[in-house]
Amino acid sequence: MNIPLAMRGAVAAGVLLFGTAACKPFKVWRVEPAGHSGPREIVVQGPYTHTPTGAVFPEVLAGCRRGTITAYAPGEADIGATYQDLRGSTLFATVYIYPRAQRPPLEPEPHLRGVVEEVKAHHPGAVAGEIREVAVGERRGLAVAFDYETRFGFRNTKVASQAWLFACGDWFVKFRMTWPKDQDARAQDLLEPLVRQFGWPAVGTAGEPR
Repeated sequence: MNIPLAMRGAVAAGVLLFGTAACKPFKVWRVEPAGHSGPREIVVQGPYTHTPTGAVFPEVLAGCRRGTITAYAPGEADIGATYQDLRGSTLFATVYIYPRAQRPPLEPEPHLRGVVEEVKAHHPGAVAGEIREVAVGERRGLAVAFDYETRFGFRNTKVASQAWLFACGDWFVKFRMTWPKDQDARAQDLLEPLVRQFGWPAVGTAGEPR
């Protein structure tokens, strides 16, 4: 089942769950009903390791608690994990990793432009900024910002949202971060730590756009 890139955050947000802060031994249950081919939840205690690449989704990332991990295709190559800020904002983030060949276009800028179009389709009236280069330590990628109104915290809210895309060898790593506009200062301070502290893939670790 092909889930549009812009819709994945909505799928993940709909099943956001919170666990405890303590780090537990690694244990995984795959919630996968017989015959089910759509998105499915992977329930994890402790850090979740993305088997194809070695990327690690910790329980707490830059002060944000991990919620639901979702597999968007059969197997566990195409994964997204939700995070929510615990320290003073209602920033909601989803971190994705998926094969570049599975979600064309393969090149970062056309791929991110596709994300922009899907966000605009999902949020009528959304305004997107220009695609720009971003660098966090040795990681270089592309980013784009959005403004739109959506349901956030059970009410219609003006939000800011950003998509940051990094190419790591044959994989894309994408960060989608969304927060109420009135919490902009706090949320902006979280963007780079989220990227910096993520457990990046063991393959293609230079993350150079190509």
